Amino acid sequence: MRPYIEVIGESRYLETVQKYVADINIIVWTNRTKIPLNEVTILRNLCIESLLSNGLEESELKEAGIDVRERSLNRRKIRQEARHKIIVSCSDISRLIQAVSTLEKLFKKPRYSFTLDMHQPVFATTLEVKEQAKKAAIKNACYHAKLLAESANTNIKNVIQIEELSPIFGESEIHSDELKNIVATTTSSKVDANYRNLENAVREITLRYRVSFGITSHSEDTIRLNSADFD
Repeated sequence: MRPYIEVIGESRYLETVQKYVADINIIVWTNRTKIPLNEVTILRNLCIESLLSNGLEESELKEAGIDVRERSLNRRKIRQEARHKIIVSCSDISRLIQAVSTLEKLFKKPRYSFTLDMHQPVFATTLEVKEQAKKAAIKNACYHAKLLAESANTNIKNVIQIEELSPIFGESEIHSDELKNIVATTTSSKVDANYRNLENAVREITLRYRVSFGITSHSEDTIRLNSADFD
């Protein structure tokens, strides 16, 4: 087997949030034996109308179905709970927050509530940025290979193999905890009007390639050069 040297080349690039994704869970409960399916469906329709009337597009809303639960409060009381979920996907976080804040007026009854669950957003960057990062990772591998080869008194000859490794995704620090009763913190229309837009969050992606290079010793190269004089 021919001698070789193997290194891992790395490069990094940034991805920016392109879409924010959240679950709106509409909750209706009752202590009666009857399941509040009709109530939660009506409330769901009113929520959709409110969201569409306050900045969101129909293409940004997705149906996520209904869930019915029975909970025992004690030996005598049983709570019937119906939940309907709507998925919101929006590129503008201010539009999302402002639209969701308008739902407050629909949840006046104590038996009505909703939660907003933020998911990991959709990150993206341009194809050009990704391609440049790939080239930079291979150049980084070549640099390290040459450095190690010189230390071992050898020369880099050719590339034997390139293997793409799994990328490393850096922390984005996006808030994704469940926000209970968000309406309690978005009751003022003045807050909505003065909502200040900031730059979208970013995360760092580390590309990695395992590259194998063929190597030759300085003495072998010298022999080849000398023998060429007699050809």
